[in-house]
Amino acid sequence: MKKIAIIIVVFSIFVASFNIALAENLSERLTGRILLQVEANGEAWYIHPGNQKRHFLGRPADAFEVMRELGLGISNADFANFENNMPVRLLGQILIKVEDFGKAYYINPLDKKANFLGRPADAFALMRSLGLGITTASLTTIEEDEKSQTRRQTQEQAQKQLQTGTEDEIINEFRIIRDEILRDFFTFYTKNIS
Repeated sequence: MKKIAIIIVVFSIFVASFNIALAENLSERLTGRILLQVEANGEAWYIHPGNQKRHFLGRPADAFEVMRELGLGISNADFANFENNMPVRLLGQILIKVEDFGKAYYINPLDKKANFLGRPADAFALMRSLGLGITTASLTTIEEDEKSQTRRQTQEQAQKQLQTGTEDEIINEFRIIRDEILRDFFTFYTKNIS
């Protein structure tokens, strides 16, 4: 009986260490990529190259917030030097041209091209078009960023309210979302212009 228990413990340790290595390998392989959770509602996620954690892109306002938090400032001169030959360290990053009104660019790690993100809705659409499909099981092996988790839970609560809410509550929720997007947009640009 002791031999069986020892075998089970050793096997469990082996499986646990294999799963940890698999998760680390997956986040390393997908660093800088945008993922679309195919088994849910097609939620978009970004794997930040700096911490290799997944960040929820949810609504356009969420995607814009991630861009603001994780973007790297770059001068116009450096951006022009890198545009045709993007350094490996910038692949998958979000670059913000601080001398050009805070224009943001996503550096696609596959083709090494800088993709202009424009307005929050444009950035969201671009990220969705460049996204790679991933199953929920694979996605959950990549650690989620704490702020991202809060944003995702807030959106899930809002969706539940919309499903059970009255017409006035739904209209009010859309107004809140609209105001949030506009506030984030103007806050970002006013901080980067001055």
